[in-house]
Amino acid sequence: LARLKARFPKVKLLQTFGTSETGIASTVSRSSGSLFMKIDDPSMEHKIVDGELWLRSQRQILGYLNAESTRFTADGWFRTGDMVETTDDGFFRIRGRQTDIINVGGEKVFPGEVESCVGELPFVADCRAYGQANALTGQAVWVDVVLRAPGDSAAAADPRALVKEIRAFTRARLEAYKVPVRI
Repeated sequence: LARLKARFPKVKLLQTFGTSETGIASTVSRSSGSLFMKIDDPSMEHKIVDGELWLRSQRQILGYLNAESTRFTADGWFRTGDMVETTDDGFFRIRGRQTDIINVGGEKVFPGEVESCVGELPFVADCRAYGQANALTGQAVWVDVVLRAPGDSAAAADPRALVKEIRAFTRARLEAYKVPVRI
């Protein structure tokens, strides 16, 4: 989002949200530079249950054909699987999918948080964080990194130096259990 805002400073960005099961909801963004939004749609209700976004819509499907429908509750709510962070004034942002959470010794890590941090480095074009089995902690954070083309960055060509820089950068900005153990 920060890269988009820097590249297109005059463009107003709006958050939207929707699912195939419930349809697209009208939303209100906190600001053009924020990932926080509110659902502002008379045809859709929402609530947060144990950090997960649940929706109930006048447009939603009744269930899945030839597949289990356990994501739908008896009283009509659809459990999205999206884990959210909320604010006191009713805004929320999607932190990640419940199924993507990395469990490091009982601590929960959202891949998007690690990816956003690593992606701030000027020599990183893209990255993907994920959990890998770990005998001591259950899972550990691993990150695959795509570097910018050599002409796009003053980054050192030495892969070991880049790994050290990524580790130092993430250690300074993330809790210790979120720092990638393999890059």
